[in-house]
Amino acid sequence: MNDYQKNNFRREVIQLHGQEAGLPLFEAANKQLSNRTQSRFDAAPKSIPTGNETKRLHRVSQKINEVQLNEDCQIVFDAFAALGPSSNREVSAYLKNLYPEQKDKWEAGMVSARNNDLREWGKMTIKTKKDGSPDKRPCKITGNVVTIWKIIEAGNAA
Repeated sequence: MNDYQKNNFRREVIQLHGQEAGLPLFEAANKQLSNRTQSRFDAAPKSIPTGNETKRLHRVSQKINEVQLNEDCQIVFDAFAALGPSSNREVSAYLKNLYPEQKDKWEAGMVSARNNDLREWGKMTIKTKKDGSPDKRPCKITGNVVTIWKIIEAGNAA
């Protein structure tokens, strides 16, 4: 509340109820503190120091995650480029064969997440039929009817 509003509020209260309304005036309330309380109030920190080291570590970890994300996105992007329009599960199987030492890393969920990132960056889209409806077909791995994805333009993902 700024001083103008405080003064108007005080004036209205005094006009309605008189000076003995029982409401403490803002400046008067601070003057009524005991010396001990006032000294503790004056010695109290007025701001809380921030953890600069924590912020710095957070920025470093973010950069590492972004670099890793870009590497993974590029791998998924290249896999979609190599296979042509395909499903996430098909790309997952392709990457598991391409990187046998990292089979656990290239599960369909990981490919789907990177696919989502690539779509946000405008690098991939859903394959559509001539009438504009999404192109769906049975997956070559599972046999389930799935959405087919395609890259918009070949090149670099990031």
